[in-house]
Amino acid sequence: MKLYSINIEDVIFEGDGIIWKETGKRESLNQYISAERYERAMKFRFEADQKRSLCAGYLLNHAIKENYPELAIPVTVSYEEKNGKPYLLEHANVFFNLSHSGDYVV
Repeated sequence: MKLYSINIEDVIFEGDGIIWKETGKRESLNQYISAERYERAMKFRFEADQKRSLCAGYLLNHAIKENYPELAIPVTVSYEEKNGKPYLLEHANVFFNLSHSGDYVV
């Protein structure tokens, strides 16, 4: 199992892109973040909460792309009714966990 993490202060979400402050590299937002996640993230009041949600979506899709290259990204995440645990709607056999604390998303 590989661990992925992002410090939300290391990225800028600008227009339709993700910019990595350290390198200046820009990636397409819609390549890694679904429209549903983006819409849900934008409902948060504080920018830091928006960035945490967007970074979590980015990490999930980056990990899927790296570990399951045959799967199309961005993936669609659903939530179990009983406990709210997220799962991949179209790939129930792929398991993941996302967490955040302060400036970090893991």
